[in-house]
Amino acid sequence: MPPASRRSFLPALILAASVTLSAPVHALSWPAWLSLEQPTANAGLGSATAALRTLPASDAAPALAAHATPEGHWLFTNAAGETFTAGTPAELKRAPSVLVPEAAGGIKLDYGSLRLVLSRDSLFAGPSVLKDLPATQSLLVALDGILVEASRTPRNTLTLTLRPGVTLEAISKETFLEALAQLRRPLDAARMRILSAVPGSPRTLPSSPKFDAAQNGAAIDAIEPDHLAAALSGIPRQTAILTARLDGANLAVLPASGPERTIQLSALTAAASAADVDLLILHADPPRQPGGRNWLWQRIQVSGLDHATKRGTLADFLDQLAGGHTVYAVSAAPEGETRTRLTAQPIAASPTTQQGMTDWLKQAAGAVTGVVTQQVTGAVQPASIHASLVSAARRQTLSHRLIPALPASAPVFYALAALLGLAGYPVAKRWWRKIWPMESRADYPKASGYLAARLIRAAAFLAIFLPLAALPALVFRALELVFRRKKPAPAA
Repeated sequence: MPPASRRSFLPALILAASVTLSAPVHALSWPAWLSLEQPTANAGLGSATAALRTLPASDAAPALAAHATPEGHWLFTNAAGETFTAGTPAELKRAPSVLVPEAAGGIKLDYGSLRLVLSRDSLFAGPSVLKDLPATQSLLVALDGILVEASRTPRNTLTLTLRPGVTLEAISKETFLEALAQLRRPLDAARMRILSAVPGSPRTLPSSPKFDAAQNGAAIDAIEPDHLAAALSGIPRQTAILTARLDGANLAVLPASGPERTIQLSALTAAASAADVDLLILHADPPRQPGGRNWLWQRIQVSGLDHATKRGTLADFLDQLAGGHTVYAVSAAPEGETRTRLTAQPIAASPTTQQGMTDWLKQAAGAVTGVVTQQVTGAVQPASIHASLVSAARRQTLSHRLIPALPASAPVFYALAALLGLAGYPVAKRWWRKIWPMESRADYPKASGYLAARLIRAAAFLAIFLPLAALPALVFRALELVFRRKKPAPAA
């Protein structure tokens, strides 16, 4: 490159490097540059119509797709793609007869004989809009192409049945999507740790689970209660499951022998946050710790936990713990910038209807069975689940990291520094020779040793020193080129 071009090129390169290095860290994340993922899938009428067409044609009851607009109107469409807009109660009543004019036998349809497939965004249209939707034979919601059963609540919101034992009410869009992302998260059985807080146990946890051949699964990790919070740092990005009773700001655990012990909940959640650990607390009373023995010398274990840890997602995990005798209502709330608090509370069945009486008797029988089971077999039935989880956004950031301990933008900074270092290579090379002088062949009896030393020195220069010294070397090199005076031409 000619000297004049160098004088104009290097200052521009320095300016571009300064602007780039001063940009926010999240703007330099390599997944944002290289990801080929498409934007969030359509959650409006198009997604509901696509899900509608997946319904079996053999179903007797016809179906329509529905979407609530921001203006408070309802859009309906049938499988053929015909659309009807309802902005008034009269128009809302006419929608079935317009889009599905006649059933078999020439009988006109109404909402009571229809199935409705709602778009996801319609969940958050608001109580004033949802209350106008007439009662239908069944109500479904399209979630990313999957149809989920929904039911109304007295507050004119919708509750989705994600599993037979897991429901999720759509109140706030942000918390709903966060809870849905958490419940859909695949669980890695190899990274799930069942803890037993027992006095006299080790004060640290092994970095990976141990296999219990007798139980054909992961072994229970016994841990000293007073050191449980500190021990979580030894299992980063894993899932810790603890059986305890929530007493306000503390947790109570009951060893097989001796009195209850108390653990500070805030210290435990802070330690889990620092290590990006998903902490699941199974609320039980009494809070017997798994792995011990009861008064009948039966092994204490959490009912359904062994099977739950082998399930595919967190929703499957909770459904297995419900055991068919209860239904958990899941809710989510932010817990700091990078954490989510997830709660699964049992739904109390009301015996006012025949179905309610059936559910109430099922829950009552399950409660009685649970008490007997705890006393005879040693199984502990959790009443509710409280979890402190890594937020979905934080989890995505961690998954993008090439090196777990470094931010996702670190490789971008490193690559940029290495490229800038090439521009200031002559200066950096002179500095490096003063820090690490070149090897002398006479100092090495064998040629292999001499070559190995040179390779180590060159690798240290290119991989460590050149990126670190890139910016000052580039500035120094630019100053050299700008202020270098042209030598006078020799006299003729």
